[in-house]
Amino acid sequence: MSIGTEERQAEAIRQLVEEIKASEKITLITGAGVSVASGIAPFRKSPDAVWERDVTERGTLRYFLEHPIDSWQWYHQRFSSIANTLPNPTHYAIADLEAWCHGAGIDFTLITQNVDRLHHRAGSQQLIEIHGRSDRSRCINHQCEFGAPSGSLSNTELNLEFFLASPSSTTLPRCPSCEDLIRPHILWFDEMYDGHQDYRYREAIEALYAADVIIAIGTSFSVGITELALYSAEQSGAAIWGVDIAQDEEIPVTHWLLGRAEEVTPRLIDRLQDSKMN
Repeated sequence: MSIGTEERQAEAIRQLVEEIKASEKITLITGAGVSVASGIAPFRKSPDAVWERDVTERGTLRYFLEHPIDSWQWYHQRFSSIANTLPNPTHYAIADLEAWCHGAGIDFTLITQNVDRLHHRAGSQQLIEIHGRSDRSRCINHQCEFGAPSGSLSNTELNLEFFLASPSSTTLPRCPSCEDLIRPHILWFDEMYDGHQDYRYREAIEALYAADVIIAIGTSFSVGITELALYSAEQSGAAIWGVDIAQDEEIPVTHWLLGRAEEVTPRLIDRLQDSKMN
C-alpha cells in the first residue's frame, strides 16, 4: 500500500488509528529519521548522511582498539552536540502514543536504534535503547565492574576535556577502577546485540513477537533489529507499518505512511486522541 497524496496519507492515518485501537500490543521501532528535525544527521537517505561520509570503518570495536585516539576524536565530533539537542514533535508524539495506549489498556514498547536519548527526554517510559546511550561509556575490560556485560559509567565521570585539549595515548579516558581504556557505551557495527545487558535484546525480541501491530518510524530497515521486526511480523502475522519520507519497494512492510516523521506522527496522535474506542 503506497500513500503519496495528502488524501491517501489521511486514509493511511485513519487505517492505522483503527489498527491501534483494535490491538493488544503495539511495538514501535525508531531510527535516525525521527531525530533529523532535532538537527541530528541520519546515517542514510540524506546528502549529509554520516553513512555517506564515513563510517562503518570507524564505528567498530576493531578500529577503536587499533586507533583509540582517532576513534574518540571522531566519536566526540559526531556526538558532542547531542547533549544540547532537544526532542522534536516526533518524540513527543510517540510519548503521547504510549500514554494513550496505557490509558486504553494496550501494551506498548518503544525500541529505538538511536543513542541520542531524545525519546527519554520527551517522556517515553517503556523504552529499549538497543544501540546504547551516548551519555555513558564503559571499560573495555569485561572483568571490570564498569565493563560488559552489565557495567558502565556516566560521561560526567570522564575527563574528556583533558583528552580533547591534548589528544594522546597518555590522555585517553581511563577506567577509574582498573585503568584500562574506556570506550563509548554504544553498539558498534562489528558487535552483537547480546554484548551488554543495557541493550535489552531479549526484551526487544519478546516485544516484537508479541506485537499485533509494529510501527517502524524513520528507519531504513538496514540493521539487525529491523530485519528481526520484518521476520517476526512474517511469522506472527502482525501488521507492520513503515513511516518514512519515501517508500522502499524492496522492504516487505504491510503498509506505508509517507511523510516527514515530525509532521505525520503528531497528526496520527491527534486523530487517535480525537477518536473513540470501539
